[in-house]
Amino acid sequence: MKFRSSFSAGVLAALALSSAAQATDPLRYATDIRRCVASYSGNGNGSTWQDRPVPFEPYKGGANIEVSNGLETWFSTSDQTSEMNGSTMSFTGTGAGTAIAVPLSAPLTSQGQSKFDLYFTVDETTEYRLSGVVAESGHQDSSSTVRLAVLGGANVNLIQSSPNSSTPFELTGTLAPGNYRLYAEATGRGRTGPLLLVSNGNASCSIEFSAANQLFHPADWNRSGEVDTLDFFDFIVDFQAGDADFDRNSVTNTADLFGFIVEFNR
Repeated sequence: MKFRSSFSAGVLAALALSSAAQATDPLRYATDIRRCVASYSGNGNGSTWQDRPVPFEPYKGGANIEVSNGLETWFSTSDQTSEMNGSTMSFTGTGAGTAIAVPLSAPLTSQGQSKFDLYFTVDETTEYRLSGVVAESGHQDSSSTVRLAVLGGANVNLIQSSPNSSTPFELTGTLAPGNYRLYAEATGRGRTGPLLLVSNGNASCSIEFSAANQLFHPADWNRSGEVDTLDFFDFIVDFQAGDADFDRNSVTNTADLFGFIVEFNR
């Protein structure tokens, strides 16, 4: 599935103004695009959608279409539950489409899509955890995607579903001060063809994103959520490889080793 990343001068201006404000929360939002869509095409076309009613507030909703011309039938549906605050974001969305044709019909497409798209700023080095599940089944054009990226730049994390499978993920990392985008989408699509008179596709996506200036204990080197001997051994391995910049001064030296030991023994 291809992404087209675009943003306007207005979005960047909003982020700049947001960055100028003093805030205690690690996340501050500039743009909120959350939408559920249901659509169909082939011997007619149409769509319906529902956007989140209030920016940055909890949203639970969906969209659906059921259409028949007496011979051909389309069913499309999507739904989502999502919310965010100053340190977390969550989204659960589904999309499904079923198209039923008759012999000699033109290709028919039925699609349901749920989308979550948040632009946000972090002002200082911020640790994060991104977890969830992406899944798809049925027609190969169905898909589920999660993307965390620098705004207008490279991906930080990209997770994509595989055909007829469910894929859990749990990722951790650090965001430098700057502007970012978290995007998640579930698109279920049914598409008939010359030899396929009934087609259906389903997709689902769920994410939990949490951020904090110090989300993990400083000595939780492997980001497992607890401090134990594995952190100590992992740190020593990285230290010997010259990749254990504990104090984040861009150099690995004995100060990093002593700093880690102090935190480990607390």
